Amino acid sequence: MIEESSEEKPAVRVDFGVKDVRLLYNAVDFYLENRVKVLDGKEPIKDSTEDVWAMRKLLSSVILEYNFHSQ
Repeated sequence: MIEESSEEKPAVRVDFGVKDVRLLYNAVDFYLENRVKVLDGKEPIKDSTEDVWAMRKLLSSVILEYNFHSQ
């Protein structure tokens, strides 16, 4: 479902289980750790690395909050 936020940017709401969030976190983390190796010395991709780091931080927060509340 796509919603309009207060800043009028499109937002997507998804219903992931914690296993899905962990999988996505691992994929983002792997990408950030290995993207230079994968590029094989080529010029880095202009992929808004700050946005990818922000996504990793958000996913980490979701996992930590789940762990806290599942105790």
